[in-house]
Amino acid sequence: MRTLVTSLFCLALLAGTAVGASAATIEVPGDQPTIAAGLAAATAGDTVLVACGIYYEHSIALKSGVVLISATGGAYCAVIDAGGLGRVLTGTSLDSQTLVKGFTIRGGDYAAPGAGIYLENSSGVFENCIITDNESVEGGGVACITDCTTIFERCTITWNRSNGDGGGMTFSLSTPQLVDCMIGRNQAAGKGGGINAIESGFSAQHCDVFENSAGGVGGGIAINSAAAATLDLVTVYGNHSASSGGGLAIDSSSPAFTGCTIAENSAMGGGSGLNAVNAGSATFAQSIIASNTISVGVSVTGTPPAFSCCDIVGNTGGDWVAPIDVQLGVNGNFRDNPEFCGIGSSGNYFLQNDSPCSPGGNSCGVLVGSRIVDCGLIAVEPTSWSTVKTFY
Repeated sequence: MRTLVTSLFCLALLAGTAVGASAATIEVPGDQPTIAAGLAAATAGDTVLVACGIYYEHSIALKSGVVLISATGGAYCAVIDAGGLGRVLTGTSLDSQTLVKGFTIRGGDYAAPGAGIYLENSSGVFENCIITDNESVEGGGVACITDCTTIFERCTITWNRSNGDGGGMTFSLSTPQLVDCMIGRNQAAGKGGGINAIESGFSAQHCDVFENSAGGVGGGIAINSAAAATLDLVTVYGNHSASSGGGLAIDSSSPAFTGCTIAENSAMGGGSGLNAVNAGSATFAQSIIASNTISVGVSVTGTPPAFSCCDIVGNTGGDWVAPIDVQLGVNGNFRDNPEFCGIGSSGNYFLQNDSPCSPGGNSCGVLVGSRIVDCGLIAVEPTSWSTVKTFY
């Protein structure tokens, strides 16, 4: 029996070695003329290496377990331009070993969700990508639909458009992750100019959501229908809603915000910074809601979110107004000028040394907001999430 087991083990080991040895690198255009052809020729474990240049292709099907990477790994090296002829990239049932790194993804136009990238029941990683100038009926740049757990790391989602909800990104029944990403200048005719989340527990760490616009609620982000999102060190600024919730709109959901800054957003209706509807389970900790314009900083329908160690100040329509007025002075909440280093939708929300949002400036003894104390830093300069979170 021992001989049989040993023989079977050796056969399995050899089989595994053979599989590992079979992994290939397919060069585009060296080995295959197009990215689509390179992916079609690949099997799980292979790498499709794309030379720098512009590739006019559309409806490219990603393959599970395959690495798609540009020659330099940088987003400006290789551009995939759909030319308005359909989606750019699609992926269904992609596993966690799938990687797309170093591309500009643009020119998608599609009468269904996700003109730039459409993902369904998929994991994997998108890294160092720019998703720009795509248009669809929902999720102009990216759509993550049904059990999508994809990670977006150091990606920029900008100048995308939706005729419905989610100008930049839309999530439905999914839990994607955003790390060190920038979501800016996207437009939605409906909800969620930057991000629209429906029944999705997405997470975002050290991201900027800026200068997006929505015809409906949630100029920056709309979180709807039991979406239990988690946002840490996220800066939401310069967004606009023609309705309510210039920066954020929360409806019947329980997101948790920690160390966030919501500043200089605007809304024609209620809640220039935040509009919350039936969001009694939502929480805001160590966050700033400041200098939002046109309407009250925070508007609430139903039970309000819970605030702790938060600074709400300088909003045109008022700050700690009913029904959140009873939370001022409780659980470390305060109303004081945060003393940002910059202003004017610049994203420079680093703090001056004597800021009440510095760890030594408030009764909680913690850093409040998404930026550290250092006016020498430039806000748009990327800093790793791992580095920033050490200050909290």
